[in-house]
Amino acid sequence: MFFAPSSALAWWGRPASAPPEMGRRIAVRVGDDSAVNLELPPLSPADALRLQRESTFAASCMALESDLEAGDGTFDQALSNALAAVVASEWPGEEHDRKGRVRSAAQLLDVIEERIPPVGGVCVIPEPEEDRVRGEAHHAMFGDGPYEPWDVRIDAAVLRDGIARTQAVRHARGPGGLERRHVDALFALDEHRSLRCLDSERGDRHWAGAREEDRRSQALALAVLEQIGDEEAARRSANVNQYEGYHPKHSPEGYDFQECPVCGYETLQVTAIDDYGVGIGRGRCIVCTYERNGTVVDDLASAWMFENRWADD
Repeated sequence: MFFAPSSALAWWGRPASAPPEMGRRIAVRVGDDSAVNLELPPLSPADALRLQRESTFAASCMALESDLEAGDGTFDQALSNALAAVVASEWPGEEHDRKGRVRSAAQLLDVIEERIPPVGGVCVIPEPEEDRVRGEAHHAMFGDGPYEPWDVRIDAAVLRDGIARTQAVRHARGPGGLERRHVDALFALDEHRSLRCLDSERGDRHWAGAREEDRRSQALALAVLEQIGDEEAARRSANVNQYEGYHPKHSPEGYDFQECPVCGYETLQVTAIDDYGVGIGRGRCIVCTYERNGTVVDDLASAWMFENRWADD
């Protein structure tokens, strides 16, 4: 099975935080213009709910990461989904009350504290034995120093205080107000194996931002081309040699100019190449001013790797 870097794949037409629809054929974007079809097996209702909780937790955390004042409801939403995911994974069925309803965040913390008595307000869920064995084996080959188990620390005391503060302002009982420690305790829940989604969410959002930056750069370059006209564009292209590129004597560390995807001239002044070593360059076009960023470069390179080296594996 092929697993592409997160920058190479994106679900078409869906937010980065939303899980794809299951049980149907979907198009997955690879690079700029190509796509592959994946047949995804149908998920059980429990797995679909798990993905939805993970997705909601990730999106809510990203809102809080960029703006601590994003809203007390955002904190509650993230916490409720995270704790439900943790309890459902560790003690299946305990996430529901006697009437079959999902417990509140405070009630889910009750379940956790009953199962794992807190020490100093913190409940520690130890790394599962099978995960620890694999982790130790991997660390023995590639790691340095002693192996540190992937235990999950749930700061129940801080999380309860966060709940109290959000409830106060939401129900007009006082000013409330989240602090950084509440959000840090929330983010720490991502260490649990039922979540572990924040890094990929950050990557997806970084990728989406880089693609939007690239679209703006292309639009600006097209406007420049329209303004300067064909004659000036050709003149700039003809004078490309006055700019520093690769030269075996004078600039051995430089790169050859590459074709600009906007104006078509071989005037993209390369400052670095992709991390895969394919040779796709990042840099700025001397003719139209289009600038290709590093994320887009690695995206294109990973697409090339998929099409030319991995597609038949």
